[in-house]
Amino acid sequence: MAGTMREDFIVGESSTSGFNSSDYSYYWKLERLADGRYVFQNAVTGKYIVPQNGQTSRSYTTAEGKGTGFDLQRNTDDPYVLAFEMVDANNVGIHCAESQGYHPVGWYTHNEANKWVFKEATLDPAKLEEQQDAYKTRVDLTKNVDVYAEKVAKYFTNSAATEVTAATKAMTDEALKAQMTTEGVPQGLQEVVLKIKNQSWTVYPSGRNWEKLFRIADYKVYSENNYGAWARTMGIGYDYGSMTNPTGITARDGEDLFIFLGDDIPQNATATD
Repeated sequence: MAGTMREDFIVGESSTSGFNSSDYSYYWKLERLADGRYVFQNAVTGKYIVPQNGQTSRSYTTAEGKGTGFDLQRNTDDPYVLAFEMVDANNVGIHCAESQGYHPVGWYTHNEANKWVFKEATLDPAKLEEQQDAYKTRVDLTKNVDVYAEKVAKYFTNSAATEVTAATKAMTDEALKAQMTTEGVPQGLQEVVLKIKNQSWTVYPSGRNWEKLFRIADYKVYSENNYGAWARTMGIGYDYGSMTNPTGITARDGEDLFIFLGDDIPQNATATD
């Protein structure tokens, strides 16, 4: 096994990476079913790893229901390591190999990449509740994006959210926050409104307002012809061809990214993929 399994709840799949003890999405609760099989419930999302009836090379997803669970079998290849295999069906289990980018997929048992080691852990209840609340907030934002877009639109003069209205600018921060809270505007969007209202951009030694120039700009829907050199400068890859990240803006796992568009999206097109 190359990493520790966690839930990538943005896409609803299991994934692996280097263990982060403060990120509770790496922790799972094992529950034994009546038939002796086990279900794996993520500590943060409460979702379960979904069996896929022995299909191979398919990523394991998560869902609200427990499902039929997995058969937990001891792998005795190395008598000095207490390793197990999570068997799905038809001699196929959760497999995490380099060939799959260390992404948990279904593959045949008795394979080195099917071996998993379990460790018992005790979580901080307060920290767990904090991360569960943050997850619920992110899910709410994702599911109700149109609702919140309409709520926050009244505070800006344009759809690109580059300028607040005169009425918004005349309000104190305290009064504005109180009004937005009453109207149900999420905290993250409140911070966007306040940032544009107060023009609170990062100050650089050069005196140039790089943050504003970077965040508010006219971006093409594709990268420039000299993308390769630009990508190396930005330290990003070219994984998806010339359509790769034309803005250069990135977000860390677990962060919310709000995008305001100044133009209508053409028919049969999307703002993100």
